[in-house]
Amino acid sequence: MRRRLIRQGGGTLTVSLPKEWVEREGLSAGREVELIPGSRELSIRLSAGGARASSIDVSSLASGVARGTIIARYIRGADELRITHGEAQLELVQGIVDNLIGFAVVEQEAERCVAKQLTADADTDCLQLLRRMYRLVLDLGERCAADAAVRAGGRKPLTSPEVPEEQDAGINRLAYFTLRQLSRKPDGAQFGHLVHLLEMLGDEFVHLWGEVLSGTARPEHLKPVLSMARQCEKLLFTYDGKEAGEVTRARDRIRQLSKDYHVRKIAELCVNVLQAQLLLAPVP
Repeated sequence: MRRRLIRQGGGTLTVSLPKEWVEREGLSAGREVELIPGSRELSIRLSAGGARASSIDVSSLASGVARGTIIARYIRGADELRITHGEAQLELVQGIVDNLIGFAVVEQEAERCVAKQLTADADTDCLQLLRRMYRLVLDLGERCAADAAVRAGGRKPLTSPEVPEEQDAGINRLAYFTLRQLSRKPDGAQFGHLVHLLEMLGDEFVHLWGEVLSGTARPEHLKPVLSMARQCEKLLFTYDGKEAGEVTRARDRIRQLSKDYHVRKIAELCVNVLQAQLLLAPVP
């Protein structure tokens, strides 16, 4: 969208905001905003002074769509969620809100509830959040590999079947929170793509781990893809073409050798992660 700058007198220039943006963000005259300078760009960020409320009706939506809708409003920065739902959806909605870091249900009726942010968002270091996501994903892979080794030795893993799902929920919570923080930053979209890929990588390790625990999978090529994921973490913001090439060649070998769907998917995602990280690497 293009806007023409208007001179107001002296050296002051103003620019108008589209009506739909004003309505969507709940803006009004006198509201303070932050102006953030960048390389040939200016970003406008809403100050913390005005809480944003978002009304959602999920009463006619399938559970997966309802979940995605509520989470999307959270990621986009709403401070209050006014949710209309069916009586049978109360437990579903409560479970969704429980997975939104910093939020809790503060009002509840038979077919309506209000979830609010309990603490103000701090200016969180998104790089640290990404490193934390990497650590959780790699922990998933390492625990999966350990149980696969036990299974290969003819013994049954001691890990409870519920553990992979609990680990996955932790990654999802951190992913939603990270995306919420990124929505306030000028370069958030590029970081956000990497967050989505890391979440997908965690999902594949969870699926593979579940198959290992149930005895339906014996992924002999798990160690190579876990090594690929470790290399991806090493290359975060320190992109090296030679090492990235090693990851790509490892992916090509997995394509030829492994028939396990999740192992192959993890290998492909590792290469996708590297491509996303290339967008964030410093330009020489």
